[in-house]
Amino acid sequence: MVPFRVIHQTDVEELLDMNNVIELVKQAYVLKTKQEAALFPIVFHEFAPGKADMDIKSGHLAGANIFGLKLVSWFGENPSNNLPTLVGFVLVLDSRTGVPKGMMSGEAVTLMRTGAPGGIGEISGQEKF
Repeated sequence: MVPFRVIHQTDVEELLDMNNVIELVKQAYVLKTKQEAALFPIVFHEFAPGKADMDIKSGHLAGANIFGLKLVSWFGENPSNNLPTLVGFVLVLDSRTGVPKGMMSGEAVTLMRTGAPGGIGEISGQEKF
């Protein structure tokens, strides 16, 4: 049996800290610049124009021997059914074997990752290079 970790939304929200996410996104930009990280083409599908869509973003971190994907869907009418508008998950796999290492809820990751570049810009504007 291969160990596989599942991290649920409430745990992700407790574990994530915006300052930490900003630093991790900064590191990801550096790795991409050094060609130590690769992004794969985005998959996008619109189920109902302006009402429901999904995208899959994926990539590879060679130095960490992992690759993964984030599938996020947006369903604008979900709140009327007491469901969240944004739903998703992140799956991480070993790039030497293809074996899944774990998965986690993707909503909080998506929201924080989306906001992180603004935080990086704010921090960079205060730093003296």
